[in-house]
Amino acid sequence: MLGYRSLFRVPDHDDVFDDSLKLFHDWLREKDYDPDALVWNGSAAVDEGAEAALLDHQPRDGSRAVRARLVETKDSGQWVTVLTVIQQRRNPVPWVWVDVEAPSQFRGAVGIPRLVRYLLEVFSEARDGTGLLGPAPRRVGFEGVPELCAVVRDPDRRGLTFLAADDQEPLPYWTSTVDKILRQTVGLASAYVLEWEAAKEFGERMGASHAVAPGTVRTFRPGADDTDALDGRRHRVLSTQRLLDTDFRHLARMLGRRARDAVIDAPLPAPVRRANTLLDRLMDDVVVGSTAQSRNWTAPPKPRPSEPGATALPLRSQSPLPLHREERPQSVTGQAEMPIEVHAAAVALAREFGRNELDLTVLTEIGRLAKAGREAVTHQYRVKQQFEDLRERLERAEQERSDLLSRLENEQFEHAVVQDELLEERNTVRYLRRVLAAQGRHDVAYSLPDTPVEHPPESFEDLFERMSELRYVRFTGDKQQALDLDPLDEFGNWPRKAWSALLALEDYAAAKSAGRCNTGVFGYLTNLPDGCRGFSVNRFAPDESTDVQTNRRFRQARTFPVPPEVDSQGRIFMGAHFKLAQFGIISPRLHYHDNTARDGLVYVGYLGRHLPTKQTN
Repeated sequence: MLGYRSLFRVPDHDDVFDDSLKLFHDWLREKDYDPDALVWNGSAAVDEGAEAALLDHQPRDGSRAVRARLVETKDSGQWVTVLTVIQQRRNPVPWVWVDVEAPSQFRGAVGIPRLVRYLLEVFSEARDGTGLLGPAPRRVGFEGVPELCAVVRDPDRRGLTFLAADDQEPLPYWTSTVDKILRQTVGLASAYVLEWEAAKEFGERMGASHAVAPGTVRTFRPGADDTDALDGRRHRVLSTQRLLDTDFRHLARMLGRRARDAVIDAPLPAPVRRANTLLDRLMDDVVVGSTAQSRNWTAPPKPRPSEPGATALPLRSQSPLPLHREERPQSVTGQAEMPIEVHAAAVALAREFGRNELDLTVLTEIGRLAKAGREAVTHQYRVKQQFEDLRERLERAEQERSDLLSRLENEQFEHAVVQDELLEERNTVRYLRRVLAAQGRHDVAYSLPDTPVEHPPESFEDLFERMSELRYVRFTGDKQQALDLDPLDEFGNWPRKAWSALLALEDYAAAKSAGRCNTGVFGYLTNLPDGCRGFSVNRFAPDESTDVQTNRRFRQARTFPVPPEVDSQGRIFMGAHFKLAQFGIISPRLHYHDNTARDGLVYVGYLGRHLPTKQTN
């Protein structure tokens, strides 16, 4: 069972391979093992119940991958610690990777390996994405806030980022408290303590939904989107009160487990995954034995008597084959004496069997061993093939598991948001019922609506067939972008939400045409006219972020067709959009252009997966 994983890059360090291996040797010696027993591309016992292996792969393309592995057999079970260093030719910043596999009873309880602490002390610029890893949280002043915002937004982070914020008058022992509760996240997550002015600036830049309040600790998952208020729900807050009321050891275990799970569940980067597959194959060769010969081995053809060399030593005779040079026999045909090399080999074979002469018994045993050797090589090759098949199945299973975890996280996020919206609606209904009951209108307060229940489309194909029901909304985009989403949404939740957004736009344009609304869509959603259909304002963005608007490629991706009477170029930028769902990089969006001020219509130019941003690019 994988109990711990640390994976980071080490920029601006010249001797990552040498320093990593030196630390591995020192770590073995600290455990009273014998690191001098290690051999390259082989395995060796370093103590009783402990075996270590070293691999070094340097292909011709200039890349390099080194792996050091320690297997310890203890009373509690088998522990495997693997240190891997990888450097690509095209991207020379090395990866350093440590895995610890532990017995199943230690699930969630594997501590921080000393080897990782030593690595982080030497590699002081170790990074997870743009986040700095280290043996303790780093303090950040006002000038470091822009870089910290980039760390929080970074989609390339694999692990969590913990931010703690000072108060204007720092709490007693605040820094030591943060150190204690984050001590089990070393090598797993980046951690920072913001000074009070820095915390204020961070809140200004990231917005209220992603701010860190003084005296709290906030956990940021990779790729925080500060333009989306709903995204703030993904990043948990540990309040001051809970910090004061809960035992630090419990908090440390909780945050450590959360950090471990995040790193273990995250898929490996593609170059690391490729190198790992290769190193696993090489390690199989070390464990099973070299199979280089077995891959090309074929049974030699049996010679026919008519072929040269088909005759052999006569086995019918029981007389021994003399071993002394002066007694070397002639060949069976009597035409030439036995070559010196053959005689020497015969002598060596006989002595391997403790004999002074090569007789029929020895020859028979040699034949039996040769056959067994061929069978062993064939079996070795089959074992290797079985390893290959199992590895491929494991890789597929891990990819499927990663996909399922991502889907589960997205579904849980969506469920939490819907629960909040449902709670808000229920509170509204209870309030209105109390108001009506106070006015003596109990019959109205507790009656059900007499209007028929609307049935939304169950697929995007159904949605486009029903677009004719809308009077004020026109779709001008590529329908295929939306139809491609249907296979990804088994229960039709996305077309239902898209239909709700379209109905909100329909009622918005109708209310504006009737003079019942004099604002834009945002104002309409926050203050719905009587009887109009709305959409969660938290799932609505009146425009794109500055980063998107000023990026030519991102802006071009949001420029969609409209009739020439709307824009002479036949295309227009549509920054306003509805966030239909949270689903990784797919997360469907609906982009539109509000033209109600000119022709009373709303043009929907795009319905499909999330368009590119710095987070999704």
